[in-house]
Amino acid sequence: MKQWESIRVLLLICLLASAFLSPSPVRSQLPPPPPPPLPDPEILRQVLGEHFHLPLATIRNLERDVPFPDLNLPVALFIAQRAHVSVDLLFSWRREGLSWLLIAERLRLPATIFFVPIPEGRVGPPYGRAYGYYWKHKRDKRVRIFLADQEIADLVHLRISSSYFGLPPTRIIALRAEGKRFLHIYGQEYRKRHGGKAVAQPRGEKARPGEKGAPGKGMGKGKGQR
Repeated sequence: MKQWESIRVLLLICLLASAFLSPSPVRSQLPPPPPPPLPDPEILRQVLGEHFHLPLATIRNLERDVPFPDLNLPVALFIAQRAHVSVDLLFSWRREGLSWLLIAERLRLPATIFFVPIPEGRVGPPYGRAYGYYWKHKRDKRVRIFLADQEIADLVHLRISSSYFGLPPTRIIALRAEGKRFLHIYGQEYRKRHGGKAVAQPRGEKARPGEKGAPGKGMGKGKGQR
């Protein structure tokens, strides 16, 4: 009798274990887990593609043609859009050793294009020196604005991020004064709005690929080429 009781208990345990380990119909129908959030560098590519109306594949290809793309590519796309020239032309001038300020001057673009107007006052790093020149130039056009490549990169990122995320420029300036890198700001703000997922619907301003002024590779000469 005890032997039969032991066998029945053992069979019951086996049945319960089999039911637990075998995939249930409900469990097998569950959707796959969501993909992990985009990393900050990929979010920057996403923002640049939307802002300048360029495919992500084009952004990735352009990154391979310029050193430190997180600093230099946004500047190249911005200047190319404003001057209606190709990014390739700007990259060739960079390889000749020209600064971004000299390239803008060669294309007859004023240094003021890099600035987002903000109320005059005390501005912390990395913008204090640049805005000091900007406000002096506004009061006296004879004052020339001197900008290093890093300052121009910071200013262009300020324009793009404030436009894309709809944030006051002073808020982004405050984040930068706290030591926040732009990659972190893009990632943080993008995930707040999109949960870190890529956005399929393009956004941005001005020319689209194939239209006059679109800053893609291989465009015509445009004004200012020498």
